[in-house]
Amino acid sequence: MPTYTWSGIDCHGKKISGIDYANNYQHLKHKLSSQNIFLLKIELKIFMTFWRNRKIKAKHITAFIEQLAILINANTSLITALNIISQDETNAGLKNLIINCKNSISAGQSLHQTLCQHPQYFNELLCSLIYVGEQSGTLDIVLNELAIYSAKIASQKRKIIKALLYPATVLGITFTVTAILLLFVIPQFKTLYEGAGASMPGSTQFIINLGDFVQTHWSFILGGIFSAIVCTKLFHQRSIKFRHYLDDISLKTPIIGKILAYGIITRLTKTIGLSFKSGMPLLKAIATSSGTTQNWRYQLALQNISKSISNGKTLHGAMAEQKLFPAKVIQLIALGEETGTLDVMLEKIAVIYNEELNHITDNLNNLLEPIIMLILGVLVGGLIICMYLPIFRLGMVM
Repeated sequence: MPTYTWSGIDCHGKKISGIDYANNYQHLKHKLSSQNIFLLKIELKIFMTFWRNRKIKAKHITAFIEQLAILINANTSLITALNIISQDETNAGLKNLIINCKNSISAGQSLHQTLCQHPQYFNELLCSLIYVGEQSGTLDIVLNELAIYSAKIASQKRKIIKALLYPATVLGITFTVTAILLLFVIPQFKTLYEGAGASMPGSTQFIINLGDFVQTHWSFILGGIFSAIVCTKLFHQRSIKFRHYLDDISLKTPIIGKILAYGIITRLTKTIGLSFKSGMPLLKAIATSSGTTQNWRYQLALQNISKSISNGKTLHGAMAEQKLFPAKVIQLIALGEETGTLDVMLEKIAVIYNEELNHITDNLNNLLEPIIMLILGVLVGGLIICMYLPIFRLGMVM
């Protein structure tokens, strides 16, 4: 989304300025007019459009919500709280975002309306819960719950990324080292053996031939890898069927599929539980929680669950029909519905599956370390042994 710098006059006649995001000039003009701001100057910042939109990360938004919750719970007014946070903020992008939010609220907008103007940073769940908090007079409680929720979800994401990134990184380094050996080390051995006229075992000859192939066609190999990555990304962005295919494959992959499924169940139950506890209707809570997962199977399941509940079914009965949720989840939700403690049970499910997820990721790292070392030893060690075989044979003859 393009970034604009602007200056104008607010409803009190005070000159203000800021940085904002909008689809176009007219969109920004309408956006600021709704905040009772009269524009004097507006300018598109191309570099900032490319850079700033990527500068504010999810962890920055989480920290912002945590700080706002602390100040609001300390009976600080919303404007004062935003002013304090903006003064202490070191991230330039987030600082400008907070200033824009403060200007919007000063112009008469509610916190919910203000945050909804920045959907790239504040998702539907956050905006909906803040709206409920404002309407019920429990904004301080809702913000505190959101701060705890955001911290837990961020921690869970880090664990999943760490579990999946570690083996990928080590294997990437392994193949990089192998490529360097084939490109730069193997040719030196080839020259040495050809100069000495030594006979080479079949395995050594195979490695030399492989090195020749990589040296001759390295640009095509590199181009092929790069093209495959770019094509995969483009297909993922533009093809719904391809995204669905990748989602299905990821869920069916051993271990990885279980990690992803447990992560999704944890987020969904935590989100629905928090929304329901905050006073949001169950159907609205389920619809809002759909945005917490990018997997189409679970998104479709949530849509079907909403339809079933609208037709009179219970939550646990609707979930059982989808064949995606473990029996333990359905049984606990059924117990929660029978006893009137659905929000408590959803929170317990989130805790249970978060602990299961931690257990799986910890064991995965312990299991993968020896496997990765074995792969590293076979690839790199095998190359070295094959290349030294002629020398070993020559030493035995002498």
